[in-house]
Amino acid sequence: MPVQSIDINIKNKVFNKNDFDTLIAILENAFTRRKQKSPYYKEQKLSVEITSADGISNSYDETDIKGAQIVFDRKKVTSFRATYSDYEKNNSLTFRLEDGDSIFSTNYISISSADTSWFNAKRTEINDFLSTVKNQDNVYLRHTKLIKFISYFLLGIPFVFAYLNILDLIYKYFPLNSTGIITAGTPAYYMAWVALIVIYSVLSFCMGYVFASGIFRKIDDLWPSIEFNFGPEHTNTKKIKRGILRSVITVIIVPIIISLAILPLSH
Repeated sequence: MPVQSIDINIKNKVFNKNDFDTLIAILENAFTRRKQKSPYYKEQKLSVEITSADGISNSYDETDIKGAQIVFDRKKVTSFRATYSDYEKNNSLTFRLEDGDSIFSTNYISISSADTSWFNAKRTEINDFLSTVKNQDNVYLRHTKLIKFISYFLLGIPFVFAYLNILDLIYKYFPLNSTGIITAGTPAYYMAWVALIVIYSVLSFCMGYVFASGIFRKIDDLWPSIEFNFGPEHTNTKKIKRGILRSVITVIIVPIIISLAILPLSH
């Protein structure tokens, strides 16, 4: 029979410890059910490899796979790789998950089998499981481009005003020839104003981009495509940094925005 296979790519997901317990249970169930049908059958293999932030990798097979779950509590896990293979039936499951946004790895679950019913059952089981995993989602991630565009423009305004004040000082002490000034009320006068508004808007955006693009790159890193949200709390640095960012926004940035908004009303 022909072998069917599929790679289910995974992104924008936050995995907790219970999710990995479920993944291990899926592997164990595949191994156990095959063994129950044929107690002396040895043409299957189950292996799990877990790498932690300290660079140490721990490998497990079907005899001690429960030990993998202990690592989830004790260390910051950065990589989870697991494989189940039934060589006679050509059934296989492969899990590859990496914490973060590495460009050198692809996060996926692969299913392969010559048995159509087994293939479809595992595909449904995996898809059902993934639907329960939390999405990496919030207002910032949903509207990243719009938020960045507005922020670049607003952050650049102070630089534009500073630039205009410098020009004003230059004109004050080094006045230009006043001949050729456009007469107020003419079409050319309004066109000049439109041109100035466009130039200052572009300048404001560019200055804001130069100032804030590096900051936004740091912010983008706080929500990786794949996040392992478990292990000792002090090792989850991205979660800690997100908490600091929320505090800064709440205590500093929001009050400043409110003050700037009500400033015109106080005069």
